[in-house]
Amino acid sequence: MNATEPRRRWWPRSVRAGAALAAASTAAVILVGIGWWVHHDVYRQSTQIAEEQAQVQLGSLCEQLRQGVIPVSTSACRTRSSRPADAPLSLPAGP
Repeated sequence: MNATEPRRRWWPRSVRAGAALAAASTAAVILVGIGWWVHHDVYRQSTQIAEEQAQVQLGSLCEQLRQGVIPVSTSACRTRSSRPADAPLSLPAGP
């Protein structure tokens, strides 16, 4: 660009194009706000559901402990083993 060329502006020159740009920007801001609100509402609800489920499970565990029952192991507490279930246990060789 040299000094004789008119400088290009980033905003539109016509009123109609400016109004369309303003409407599109406003719609984008509104949609982002709605998306943010929905995201946080869903997150809050899922957190509340998870807390309620954890409270129920904790109550059940406490009741089992009060009764003197050893709680049953769940899949979340087990560790994965590379040994098949029917393979014999191998003990380390002693000195």
